Amino acid sequence: MNRLRKDDDGGGVLVLAVIFVFVVGAIGGAIATFASASLAQTTSLGNGATQEYAAEGAIQVAIQRVRDLSTLTTAPGYGSTPCPTTSVTIPATTGAVSESLTVVCVVGQASVPFERKIVFAACRGGTSDANCLTGQSTFTPQPQSAALVVATTLYYDLPNGCTTVGSGCDLTPGTAVDVSAWDASGVAG
Repeated sequence: MNRLRKDDDGGGVLVLAVIFVFVVGAIGGAIATFASASLAQTTSLGNGATQEYAAEGAIQVAIQRVRDLSTLTTAPGYGSTPCPTTSVTIPATTGAVSESLTVVCVVGQASVPFERKIVFAACRGGTSDANCLTGQSTFTPQPQSAALVVATTLYYDLPNGCTTVGSGCDLTPGTAVDVSAWDASGVAG
């Protein structure tokens, strides 16, 4: 004859084992989900940083290119000389693809004579100039949604300490350049 023992807890141990397995599985699943999301975010931030560095480098090349146009017949903002478009290809790094960027610039209205406000915008290659940056010299240039990085610069065309042309103060476009604003909000990541 089988007798039930009063202190038999065989069924209770099974219930506790099932609860333990469920809790450990839920914690493990949560950790795996968090790790996967963190890895995806790290990759996204890394790609965004690479894209931002590439766009910043392309804008720096364009700023210097405009500065090198140092005669009144070649400098943007004097006469009918347009601001040049600069194309830059960033070589591929390990595991990445080379990227082609275009930097568009527009000469805006400076508040002081013998200064030129020039706004630069870097976009992915193949983006039309109008989808990257628009504007004319009579108003403030407007970056468009395709712009990755936008830089606003002031080109000083007189030597330091000069306020007018004459008395040893020659008009020389690009004597100095200041970056007055830098916006990388268009970079994904």
